[in-house]
Amino acid sequence: MVGAPVSHKPPLRRAFMLLCMLFALVKAAEKENTAECAAPSSSGGTTAPAGRESYHHLVVLVHGFMGSDREQEYLGEALLELAAKSAMRSDGTDDGSCPRRHRFVVLYSKANANATTDGIAKGGGRLAAEISEWIRQHTAEGQAPDPGAATVTLSLIGNSLGGLYGRYALAELYHGQREVFE
Repeated sequence: MVGAPVSHKPPLRRAFMLLCMLFALVKAAEKENTAECAAPSSSGGTTAPAGRESYHHLVVLVHGFMGSDREQEYLGEALLELAAKSAMRSDGTDDGSCPRRHRFVVLYSKANANATTDGIAKGGGRLAAEISEWIRQHTAEGQAPDPGAATVTLSLIGNSLGGLYGRYALAELYHGQREVFE
């Protein structure tokens, strides 16, 4: 055999790596929330610094070749569970003294279900349209569940071909639909 052997990561290792990335994401949000909640307010409680608003953190899970939105359910559930745990105090209660700045939302992308054979550009375009529609629906004036939640941060997690769709969708959102980022 000519050339170097190709190394493929076992599926369980990839899943473990994705869970580690999600755990790091939630821990970073928890650290930020903890730091902000440590600032005392004039009423003796704790609050977020003035001028800072709460926001959605949209995590888009994108399936791979010939997949469906249901493939990523376990990953999404694990992320939501970690996010819920990070919002609690160390004793497992939530006294409401610190406004939650992050509202984690998991979007299981359906844009490319049964349509993964027509190329990355078309699939990425469909994913970009799905993301921008979600952002429009959840940040429209009067539609946001939380008045300050008009700001959205975005994480894309794609499995195999879904990762390529995600990269294309980011470029499409940034260059083709600039209003999403403004």
